[in-house]
Amino acid sequence: MMAGCASVGKKYNYQNVNSLRLGISNQEEAKSLIGAPLKSTTTTNADGTYEILQYTYAYANLGGAKARVLLLEFKNGVLNGYVYNSGFSEDSTAFVIGGADKVNRGSSTKADVLGFLGEPSGKAMCPSTLADFKDIAGASGEVWAWIHTTKSKGLDTSTIKTRTVKVAFDEGGVVTNIETSEEH
Repeated sequence: MMAGCASVGKKYNYQNVNSLRLGISNQEEAKSLIGAPLKSTTTTNADGTYEILQYTYAYANLGGAKARVLLLEFKNGVLNGYVYNSGFSEDSTAFVIGGADKVNRGSSTKADVLGFLGEPSGKAMCPSTLADFKDIAGASGEVWAWIHTTKSKGLDTSTIKTRTVKVAFDEGGVVTNIETSEEH
């Protein structure tokens, strides 16, 4: 009997993501901390020039598949947003989705949300071109996201599930919107 495994993408220094700061870090700093991206995409619109650096690593064997994905968005050369999702046990982005029930529009603050949900796996300043943020992001403020994708059970990819919570804040740090979703 043969056992097999496969990987896609390349390993990168995901531990250094928390060293990057919105509105401050630049691409050179990100690349020196995390490594060279697998792919980059540039878009220019009325808000400026956005470059997205994509880092991906996935691994599969007969026991299942799991992945780690990081997107860094730079607006005019400065970090505007990032989103990170991992199904690996050592850096899983799992969270308790029930914490979202405690978040209140118009009164919960960033500190409250951190207490309910923990550290987000993504943040973006508004506006953002990142798909995870652009629909909830307004013209100003900030959006945070908690995203977790489970690993598959064996080769059955229909068992993969993604849970997401997105919270938008105004410039004063008060919640303006919240969205939750679960996708199979």
